[in-house]
Amino acid sequence: MSLIDNAFCVPCKKTYATKQSLQSHSKLHRERLRQTCPTCGMKVLKLDKHLLTHLDRSKRTTFTCEQCNSEFIQRGNLKIHMSTVHGSFPCTICKDTLPTKKVLRSHLHHHKLEVKHRFKCTECDAKYTTNQNLKRHMARLHS
Repeated sequence: MSLIDNAFCVPCKKTYATKQSLQSHSKLHRERLRQTCPTCGMKVLKLDKHLLTHLDRSKRTTFTCEQCNSEFIQRGNLKIHMSTVHGSFPCTICKDTLPTKKVLRSHLHHHKLEVKHRFKCTECDAKYTTNQNLKRHMARLHS
């Protein structure tokens, strides 16, 4: 990709030297898009969704978690709650349930390390990836 592909601002058709300078510039556009809430004065990007927070509970639609009965104004917030609080990504190795794909990947990486270092010294806490390395360790330190 060229610099133009990486750092081109579509709304104002300007090109920036780096992605970082484009990101800094893009904040200006987001600030211009913010609207002020007439109820609380807060500046928000999505006023229609923010206004839901001011509705009387009896007048607004809520999305309820089937596992703990927590209520959310937006379906997206319920989905975030489900994945972070109740976990929905099972480990295929140990059957633990992890809250997000990212945490699952990290968890699986630890399993791989356990498998990689499966040759354990019976005399100390040393672990090795091959039996040959373990034998070398035993000969040097424990014979």
